[in-house]
Amino acid sequence: PCHRVINQSGKLGGYAAGIDRKEQLLRLEKTFIPA
Repeated sequence: PCHRVINQSGKLGGYAAGIDRKEQLLRLEKTFIPA
């Protein structure tokens, strides 16, 4: 998914839904929720 793409420098680049949403999605994917 395109929200996982980062700039060569390691910083977050553009995202159609906004940088805040991109950062939120990336944080959510790092979170482990036991089943």
